[in-house]
Amino acid sequence: MATTFLSLLPAPTAWPETAILTGHLAPSSLVKYQQAQRAYLAFCETPAQALQATSLARWRTHLAQLPASARTRLIGSWRPSNAW
Repeated sequence: MATTFLSLLPAPTAWPETAILTGHLAPSSLVKYQQAQRAYLAFCETPAQALQATSLARWRTHLAQLPASARTRLIGSWRPSNAW
């Protein structure tokens, strides 16, 4: 496998603080982002699991299988068809 710039970066060791988005998002969007982050972290059970790509893939699959009303309660207007 070829070495790329991204493969040389160290794996993250902590979840990013949402404060870095202050001033870039409307306050209501920041609240939604924090709610989604808390839901994802709860789904992963441990902070270490939350930093693994496989956990994010499982989360995305989990959300896609939920009824739209449940997704909306968890993360607002996110829809699998327009994410990623």
